[in-house]
Amino acid sequence: MSIDGSQINNNVDVWKNTVTVAGNTTYHFSFWLASVYTDPPQSFSLEVLIDGSVVQTFVISQPAAVWQQYSVSWFSAVPKTIQISLRQKTAGLFRDFGLDDISFKCLPCQAEFIPEILSQCGNVQFVNNSTGTAPFSWFWDFGDGFTSTLANPTHQYAQCGTYNVCLFMNGAGCMDTVCQTVTIFDNTPPTALCDPIGVELDSNCTALLSPGLIDAGSSDNCAIDSMYVSPAILTGCDIFPVTLTVVDWCGNTSTCTTSVQTIEVVPPVIVCPPNITLACDNDLTPSTTGFATATDNCTLNPIMSYTDNAFGFFPCDGWIERTWTAMDSCENESSCTQTIIVIDNLPPVLTQCNGDTTLTGTFNAQGVCEASIVLQSPVATDNCDQSVQLTNSFNTTADASGTYPQGTTTVTWTAVDDCMNSATCSFSVTVQCDSCCTDFDLFCENVLNAISTTINNDSCKASLSIGNLPGCDYLEYINWGDGQQNTGPFAAGDMAMHTYGGAGTYEICFLAIEKDSNGFICFEKYLCDTITLNCGTCIDPPPGLVAWWPMDDVQGDPRAVDTSGTHDALPNPNGMIGFTDGPDPVPGKVDGALHFAGVPGAYYLEVPDDPSLNFGNNSFSIDAWIKTDMGTQTEPIVDKLGSLNNGYSLSIQGSTPSTSRLTLLLGTGTSVQYLQGPAIIPGQWNLVAVTVGAATATFYVCNANGFNQVQVPITPYNASNTLPMLIGNNPSNPHWDITIDELELFNRQLT
Repeated sequence: MSIDGSQINNNVDVWKNTVTVAGNTTYHFSFWLASVYTDPPQSFSLEVLIDGSVVQTFVISQPAAVWQQYSVSWFSAVPKTIQISLRQKTAGLFRDFGLDDISFKCLPCQAEFIPEILSQCGNVQFVNNSTGTAPFSWFWDFGDGFTSTLANPTHQYAQCGTYNVCLFMNGAGCMDTVCQTVTIFDNTPPTALCDPIGVELDSNCTALLSPGLIDAGSSDNCAIDSMYVSPAILTGCDIFPVTLTVVDWCGNTSTCTTSVQTIEVVPPVIVCPPNITLACDNDLTPSTTGFATATDNCTLNPIMSYTDNAFGFFPCDGWIERTWTAMDSCENESSCTQTIIVIDNLPPVLTQCNGDTTLTGTFNAQGVCEASIVLQSPVATDNCDQSVQLTNSFNTTADASGTYPQGTTTVTWTAVDDCMNSATCSFSVTVQCDSCCTDFDLFCENVLNAISTTINNDSCKASLSIGNLPGCDYLEYINWGDGQQNTGPFAAGDMAMHTYGGAGTYEICFLAIEKDSNGFICFEKYLCDTITLNCGTCIDPPPGLVAWWPMDDVQGDPRAVDTSGTHDALPNPNGMIGFTDGPDPVPGKVDGALHFAGVPGAYYLEVPDDPSLNFGNNSFSIDAWIKTDMGTQTEPIVDKLGSLNNGYSLSIQGSTPSTSRLTLLLGTGTSVQYLQGPAIIPGQWNLVAVTVGAATATFYVCNANGFNQVQVPITPYNASNTLPMLIGNNPSNPHWDITIDELELFNRQLT
């Protein structure tokens, strides 16, 4: 086709066409052009546009009217329809030209290559036999992470194996890719060489081995990839076989084995058991004295041993230096010393020592009282000494048999061991010759020394106490000088008490008797002592006083006297004070008192029933001084209740001494009210009282802890029955133990 340049303007498309293109393809656009006017040559510009975008600009200037081909390459990224056009940029006169053979197409490329193995060690030459239209670009992927853009590259592989090699090519308007596998191999193993070495263990008793320590120049025809040792960690002192494994670049291996000796110089840490002092009969082995302990950085249980060196004298003051040694598996040693002191500080043991002995002696020719006896020596043993020395103080020998003088001789046995430790035991030998009925003057002297008289002006009383009298001496009777007499016998330790009717001078006389061993009287002595009483004036009893038992009665009295009326109390009920079935006279809070103790149903006082002792539903009060040594059981004071539901009972009750309380049982006719007041102190004197009114009962306790008062409500009651009133009686409890003094009973509520 011909183009008249003078008939068109600039920037006019002189040719265009619409085509469909593929994606990812390079296309080649070409045309032939010849200028019409060449003399002079005309110059103008033509643009190649695809979808309005300039792809190439050609400047046309031909010296002759000849056909000339022009071309350009263009890459289509995606499939689509495009418009291709030729645009006249510089139109004008004489700028005429012709176009022919316009072409738009893609040219094929063929990628091919041949791998040539240059050496056994992975060097490969890649020969490129690809075809297509130049210009070309190349991209090689060797399959091992390396690439190249050369046309015919040479590549060195680092490891044997099969690799996928790919060639990517671009030509003029075309591209292509080809891949093929390349196998690299080397069947020649490396050469492993070892050296024997010695290494020192670290503080943890281990040695870390590296291949370089034992490698003696191992080699390979191509290249060594790696080396390792087994075992890589050595523990403890020894000579160990160690294997070096050499691996070449293709995984071929070879090994060598050598000897590695480990050493270390750190000794064990040893701790001795503490120094110890033991008795001479103790076990001296480590099971008693203790074992040394040791720790080591290499040996879990070092070998322990010990040696002993003895010093001094055994068993008294010797000692042992015990040296402990610990050795680890590398034969490093450490030592420490323990001192074991051996002593004997235990005295001998005396058994079967003689008991006290009383002998009846005889008078020898010189008139001296004496007695002979054969005695068994005690047995002396010692923990360390097998031959203990035994002596006695009587004759300084090992046999205390012999003739002993009148009186009491104390004999002491002494056992001494080798270390001068000693033990003693003592006994007495008493020799008595019958002295009764032998000396009247001595008899009289003994009686006078034993008798003492005491007066109490406040209570208008006198007491006669008998001290230390021989067993064959006693008082037959006591005449108080006012017409009253107490009949004995009164022996050593007894006391008699008497209440006088008023002040005055009285002569107290008594008959002293001494009998021989057959019971016949050999000596008698009638002795007298004059006393003067300044008794106070008697006063009227307080209002409402029903009965007052001072408890000052003495041994042999047939009753406990009610000093305010006619309610004398009978011992049990037909006994006597201080004798079988009667309470015992003892010192009281005020003068004397009576002590109640024994078996159930005995050792009590009985007061016959009387209307004045029955209060019905009226007020009444009871007070007394009491002392109980038990405090853990029912301690009776007065009881006019028995097993009935009428009457009253006052006692001390509690399960422990700290809970012992003053307790009142009060009958109602159908039941019994159980009322409790403050606690008492066992073992001390307590002033106790209870006052009963129409609606309340008030308890009082006064003792070393102070004064305590407790008031409790009560229901209607009946404090009357026909039973006798019992003092200090508990019919079922075998454990009571109570002392009562100054017991009073009132028919009104005291305040």
